[in-house]
Amino acid sequence: MPIRLPWPLRRASPPSCNAPLADGEAVLRGQRCVLVYGRERKRGALHLTNRRLLFEADRGDARWLIIPLDEISRASAYRAPGSAAYHLWVETTKGEQAPFAMSRRDAEAWAQAIEDARRRLAEPETTVSDAERLLE
Repeated sequence: MPIRLPWPLRRASPPSCNAPLADGEAVLRGQRCVLVYGRERKRGALHLTNRRLLFEADRGDARWLIIPLDEISRASAYRAPGSAAYHLWVETTKGEQAPFAMSRRDAEAWAQAIEDARRRLAEPETTVSDAERLLE
């Protein structure tokens, strides 16, 4: 008989993204987590695409939080003072903050994935003619 681990130790398959995606937009990563704001907590799914960060809450009136990658100034793993809880801490260029509760390992991996996606978004696309010029 298989051993069933309690959440958060048990790894579930990544949640499907219900947001409509633009042409050329692809989901890079997805995970269940909790959006923390003030004393409120919203359970839902966090998705990273090659253009934006999306959070879809399980219930409530405000179900979506969408942050374009070019509006993210920083993403990092953060441990709340006096607590064992870790968060993925996302800061926007407008000074807004969005903390997502998850494990330390997941927060570090998400922060790295967001920074990598931001870097790829900022890189100019190389066209065939540019590649041909580089080979000459």
